[in-house]
Amino acid sequence: MRLFIEFLTKYFFVLVYPYYVTGKFLLKRLIKYFLKFLLILTLSSFLYYTFYYFYMPVYRHDIPLDFTFRVCNMKEICSYPSANISLTRDDKSMLLERGHAYKIVLHLEAPESQPNKELGMFLTVAKLQDIEGNIVTSASKLLMLRYRSYLLEIMNTLIYSPWLVFGFQEQLQRLRSTLFERYVQDPHVPTGYINIELQNNQVQIYSGRLEIIVHLAGLRHLIYSWPIVSALFGVAWNFLFLSLFLLLTWCSCRSRSRGEDDGEEELFRPRSRQSGRPPAIQRTGSSGVDWSSRRRCRPADRLRPVRRTTDHCPRDRQWGSGNSAACVAWTRRWQRGWARN
Repeated sequence: MRLFIEFLTKYFFVLVYPYYVTGKFLLKRLIKYFLKFLLILTLSSFLYYTFYYFYMPVYRHDIPLDFTFRVCNMKEICSYPSANISLTRDDKSMLLERGHAYKIVLHLEAPESQPNKELGMFLTVAKLQDIEGNIVTSASKLLMLRYRSYLLEIMNTLIYSPWLVFGFQEQLQRLRSTLFERYVQDPHVPTGYINIELQNNQVQIYSGRLEIIVHLAGLRHLIYSWPIVSALFGVAWNFLFLSLFLLLTWCSCRSRSRGEDDGEEELFRPRSRQSGRPPAIQRTGSSGVDWSSRRRCRPADRLRPVRRTTDHCPRDRQWGSGNSAACVAWTRRWQRGWARN
């Protein structure tokens, strides 16, 4: 049993352990590179999102309308139905951004009642006002319900009667009117309010809403029309730029560290008193180390001025700790070369 355990131990350390060490090293490197890739990808996505947030305006605004009117003698309507809308956000920023053209459309839902059929055409007036209430511009449009004959109304009611009974459909018409086709806000006089007025006190409506659509052109149109392709291209561009920037920074820092190492090596290398050049350390002793072949030391092996005691012996990757016999021999040879010069 003991021999079997020793055999398994030797088999593990001879055959399995090197692969274990290599796999562990590769796994650490893979995790390190993956974390770097994930960090750069996150920064690239954040930069593209920041660019999109500040560069792209809101494409569409849907604002519900609440019409009000004044009543006389508790029965008659003495004023036109009107709705006043504020074009400022809660943070006091303007809803309409400067430098963009907007399309303003009015949507109304009116029942197919007899007063609306007899009403005919009615005028819709939109007034854009600044923050102080002064009128900046105005527009007027005509609206009316679409005509349907008596026979067509009967057939429509009979066909859609199941949906009308259970409330899945209503007898109404949706009216649409474009008030402003391309409205550009004056940068010196920002638009703060818009007033919608139906100039007929007999009109009956269910609800209304105002739709504001921005006209996009150039790069904004491409980003809005193809959002996925634009996002992939933007993130890839940011990823390439950040990777190139980090690579150049790493190369610059590495070259500077190499220059500092070379300077320290020249500073601490012993020089000859006659010629001023560093002495050539010859191969001496029985250690078998060719000191003349060590043209350039690694950062861990660079030469430093040492004292005559062995407590401050520099550590070397080949020799191990500073108290090893090889390190002590090297210190003595180094001191002898200094004494000769």
